[in-house]
Amino acid sequence: MQLTAQKNLSWHLRLGYSPFTEDKIGIGAAYYPNNSHWFHQLEIYPIQNRASSIVTNAQNFGFLLQTNYSLAQSKKNPVFFLGAQVYGYNYSRQLINLPEQVETDAVAQLMLQAGIKFRINKRIQLGVSLPFMGTELVNSNGSAGTDFHATPLLLFVYGFVQPKLGIDIALF
Repeated sequence: MQLTAQKNLSWHLRLGYSPFTEDKIGIGAAYYPNNSHWFHQLEIYPIQNRASSIVTNAQNFGFLLQTNYSLAQSKKNPVFFLGAQVYGYNYSRQLINLPEQVETDAVAQLMLQAGIKFRINKRIQLGVSLPFMGTELVNSNGSAGTDFHATPLLLFVYGFVQPKLGIDIALF
């Protein structure tokens, strides 16, 4: 068995927090190719219970995939970046007054984003990103029937309520 470390740390464990979405906490990975301005992040949001007084058996699973371009070398501090993200989730629940009906929503948000990262030390980075423009695709199936719609999203209309905060901890 052998354990090695790279001089330039490429792979990071990612812990994310999205305060204004239902998913809240995400875990995943970040990849920073050597000598590149590009970096990529993937987060998975585990199943969570979002039950309320009129909903039972609520379950949610989500993911976030981001591809970003840093506007400066990654060794500088802070680093501003622009990128694109896909945030998606599948939400199912039963309404108390319709126990035989399962309602489901599948949602995908395709967004452009801007953000900033701070390198705390060699192994830890803190970052904040803010989606500012894109579209939301929703496929609903429930007691009201099936519905598919797309909604354009702009920073001052919708995107500003969904900042993403993350901590990247270098693995190797």
